[in-house]
Amino acid sequence: MWVTLMGIEYWYQKTMYIKNILEIKDLKFKKDGKFDKKFKMDKTEKLFDPSWMDIELPEPPANDSQQTKSEINEIIDRREMLSDFDKKVYINTNKDTAYYIKEHLEHQDLEWSEDTIEEIIDSVKHIGRYYKNKFNRPRPRQVAEELGIDKFSYEKLETTNTPAYPSNHALQARMVAHYYGDKYPSQKKYLLRAADMSSEGRVNAGVHYPSDKHSAYMLADKLIEHFKMDELNEDAPMNATGTAVSTDAPIVRKKKKKGGSAYEPSKLFDLLRRNYRT
Repeated sequence: MWVTLMGIEYWYQKTMYIKNILEIKDLKFKKDGKFDKKFKMDKTEKLFDPSWMDIELPEPPANDSQQTKSEINEIIDRREMLSDFDKKVYINTNKDTAYYIKEHLEHQDLEWSEDTIEEIIDSVKHIGRYYKNKFNRPRPRQVAEELGIDKFSYEKLETTNTPAYPSNHALQARMVAHYYGDKYPSQKKYLLRAADMSSEGRVNAGVHYPSDKHSAYMLADKLIEHFKMDELNEDAPMNATGTAVSTDAPIVRKKKKKGGSAYEPSKLFDLLRRNYRT
């Protein structure tokens, strides 16, 4: 009788274990596939050639994979060591993915346009949404909860009501950095690092896996081939005589949004340059 009860208990535990593994493996951000934010092709057509849809991204790591577990542990470790500066970064970039790109352009006294940046972001976010809805990857908090990882924490941000993969914050910031990096080649590596602050902030906030960031970088770098930069109505920088000047020039007129720019040079980007100096 005792042996029989032991056998039943073992069978039950094994069955429940298999059930939990399967539930974790099949977990999606939206189980029913009904997403709050829809992909709209027409929003991409002005700035991107439709051939962008031929871009293939690799499948995200499986929910039950060792990589996913390692990435969740990395998030936990990061959040245990967050500095006040790290927290400020994800707060500043939560609703403005290009925050530190604008700050760098201001810091270098380079011309930029709020309208241009908004146009790039409004277009490319739909491309990010296309892949997000395609893969329907759950956010780290969802997988951590299913795995029973009590130590996991995250910021309750209102910008996380979409699937995780790829990170749209990372994609948007990197596309803006590519655009202004093309205008100002000598500044490109710094602009890409400024964009990286947005994507790193999302990982530090516990709302994205590192692989969400890397896939967004991969996508942004491929999208450059399909990006119709000429469609953006931003004037070329001019010198004092009204003649177009080389975009390598470190100082040009700034084109600020009406009412003045909210992105005055600050000590934050000085810290960025020190931390990322090569």
